[in-house]
Amino acid sequence: MAPFHYLPDFCDTLNKALTAKRPSESAKSSEYLDYQQHLPIYDGRFDPCHAVATIAPPVQLFHPVFAHFLDDLASDVPVPAELTKAVVPYMKNSPQPYKSKKMISSLQFAQP
Repeated sequence: MAPFHYLPDFCDTLNKALTAKRPSESAKSSEYLDYQQHLPIYDGRFDPCHAVATIAPPVQLFHPVFAHFLDDLASDVPVPAELTKAVVPYMKNSPQPYKSKKMISSLQFAQP
């Protein structure tokens, strides 16, 4: 009997890690979507056609600069309307993984 038979989730994760492709293979853009389906990286990115929960811990836990950034966002400093409009397409497209760099460079983002 396996030593971790009473921890099925642990065994599943361990098995996925042991049978996964090498990092040099799975790090390619073309492999990312497949990797996210089977052994997800919790980076908030996902395939909209096959969503898997990839929500990560709050970013401010990793470095104080992110907490300062969030504080700045909550301030009353006015943001130019042109900048706000330029951010919208970026925010819509940024969580989606792309299969190649060519696909990323083909995106049209508004210029402030």
